[in-house]
Amino acid sequence: MKGRIGLRLTSSVLFIFSLILFLSGCVLQRQSMHTLERYYDQIPLPDTHPLTLNKNHRNPKPPPSSKNGRPNSKRPRYGDQQRLMSSTSKEYNSWEEVERAQAEKRMAERLRKVGYVQMVQTLDEVCGAVMAFGDLDRLGSRAARVLVYPESWDMQLEDPSVGATTSTSLRADKEGVKKESRKLSSWRRRDKAKRSQRTTVQDVNVNVEINPPPMTRASSMAAKQHFHTARRLLFHAQERYHAQLIPLPETAISAVTVFNMTSYNRLLYLSHPAQVLKNMDDLLLYTPPAPLAAPRRTSSISGTPLSVSPNFLLITPSATEYRHLTRQLGTSKRATKSQIATVLEDTYAAAGVSIVLPRAPFEFHTSEFFLPPPPSQSHTGSRYASWTADRVQGEGYYIHFDGRKVVTVDGEKTWVPVPQPWKTASLEDGVAPQCAVVADEGVVAAEGDGEKTAGAKWDCSTRDAWRAVYREYRQRRMEVCGLDLEV
Repeated sequence: MKGRIGLRLTSSVLFIFSLILFLSGCVLQRQSMHTLERYYDQIPLPDTHPLTLNKNHRNPKPPPSSKNGRPNSKRPRYGDQQRLMSSTSKEYNSWEEVERAQAEKRMAERLRKVGYVQMVQTLDEVCGAVMAFGDLDRLGSRAARVLVYPESWDMQLEDPSVGATTSTSLRADKEGVKKESRKLSSWRRRDKAKRSQRTTVQDVNVNVEINPPPMTRASSMAAKQHFHTARRLLFHAQERYHAQLIPLPETAISAVTVFNMTSYNRLLYLSHPAQVLKNMDDLLLYTPPAPLAAPRRTSSISGTPLSVSPNFLLITPSATEYRHLTRQLGTSKRATKSQIATVLEDTYAAAGVSIVLPRAPFEFHTSEFFLPPPPSQSHTGSRYASWTADRVQGEGYYIHFDGRKVVTVDGEKTWVPVPQPWKTASLEDGVAPQCAVVADEGVVAAEGDGEKTAGAKWDCSTRDAWRAVYREYRQRRMEVCGLDLEV
């Protein structure tokens, strides 16, 4: 009997001490949690952070007052509990939207520091430069655009006394989209803003005719042919394609000047007339750092490698490099493309400090359609040996209209001119590349070789591709520049 009483007392004492230890542990844990909560409450965090959301749940706002000033004691309506349970997932989604918005903002800042450069020296060249910006805009490029023209033209496009109706309407539409988007909830704001901007701004761009402001003083260039057309196109590039117009002395308009545009991190100089086939923003953003990156041109006559191509130059601006290049070229007169290409070859490519880009798929010339092999097959390496003319538009980045071709005269190869797409002579028979005769072993003869072509198979893919390139450029020129320059 005594043994049983002692066992019960021992069990009771152990139970009581275990309960006390358990309760004390709960109290200490609760105190620690309160201490951590007070510590984190003092740290400033975004409203969408999980700790801030937990704080709002712990310290809810007081219920709204009724009309008589007393607290509203109505019972929650059906569905309030479900909305409370789903609020956490919506707030987490808003946090992800904030992260995406910050990433887009950082990308927009990077894209402002890179861009494309076009340079014009005559009034007729303005159309080709604006067409390049139109191609980039159509392809969705978000990088900056710079257009350099001679300051002697005196275009008078920045007159503050004249109300630029078009530019004001464009800015007003954009501000209206932004103000409307602020009134929306966070989870609908992005889609609504994109839809509004896409419909409103595009309607303004298409339906409103963009005309430059009236000239306030006489210009010596006003009597020149196509002056007013060039002025309209420059204003068009500024307002619709958001291009930065930079007037410079005529002796300073060259690809070397791009090295002096130090407000940008990287610029891509594209010669014209040309057709841009793909968005090259990734090339501007992610190419390894180097003063110069360009494809190397090759002679279509001898097949020997020449200097870097003066038509496609990816440049990292630097004031030091600009001073060095100007000393090499001299400042007495404007340097030609060949001189600039030679200096860039000796300074960067030959010294091994530049990046040599492959000709295919970055740069093609219309003269390559006239070569006996498929375009670029003879000088791009085995990797691109399967390239054909009909694949240029599908996989190429940039086509330059050089307006010439190689022909054989008295056993020697020489260059002869080819009409450009906007010339009526380009529509005449015999201008396009001729069809070739093919067999199992490949091309065996050209069109018009007499007995060699009897009963053979014709291949006209090169001619059809050349005509498609010319036809598309001709149509785009009429859409962007109008009929003022058509001859």
